Amino acid sequence: MKTKITIIILFFFFRINAQKIKIDTLLNFENYIVSIKKINSNLKREKSNFEIELQDVLSKEDNMHNKSIIKEKYLFEKYKGFAKKENKELFLKTDNKDWKPIKLNPNSEEIENLLFDIYLTENLYVVRTQWGEGNGFKLVNKLNGDITESFGEPCLNNKGNIIITYNIDLVAEYTETGFEFFTNNKSIEYVGKFNPSNWGPEWGVHTIQDKFIFKCYSLDDYMNPEYFYIEVEIKKR
Repeated sequence: MKTKITIIILFFFFRINAQKIKIDTLLNFENYIVSIKKINSNLKREKSNFEIELQDVLSKEDNMHNKSIIKEKYLFEKYKGFAKKENKELFLKTDNKDWKPIKLNPNSEEIENLLFDIYLTENLYVVRTQWGEGNGFKLVNKLNGDITESFGEPCLNNKGNIIITYNIDLVAEYTETGFEFFTNNKSIEYVGKFNPSNWGPEWGVHTIQDKFIFKCYSLDDYMNPEYFYIEVEIKKR
């Protein structure tokens, strides 16, 4: 009887949760306004050069940590002289010619730091940090080695001066679901964040000016994903 009651409660929880999904949002931060609205789109995600060149290897691997290890080796080869590993510790070359060590936080469950991407023109390194459960990201300023942590993968505009990081984890909830907003002008500055309660972004791309499109999903009553697109615009006040 107890199991039956639990199932009924869960059913109504997800039913109520699904009915309360709110997409269109206006976020007011200190120096920026961010608008989020649902749009009609059939935009497809383009594969990166890494995914295209190593598609045969990646097709045999479904663990994101292992895929990140493969990607790091690919980046080490592509960007020789910018990153290295010594005793499993990651080092990144800064513009002042120093090697910046990317250390694990002893106060958390960080297991490994892996080079995830390099944006040379934008002076940005992206590091994926594996935890005991889940993962996070570190945005590393290539000019001076300053580290800014984020719960999501970054998406940059064409000028590289706006960064939106995004993540979705609706079921396990090891990590936050939503967006974080940053500016990138010689230093990475935190603008703010937005955590929707019952939907989140799967991937995103920059489109024009300061607008981005993200493919998102929510979960229906039976935990099946329902996909939709949103447009995110960030403007200075």
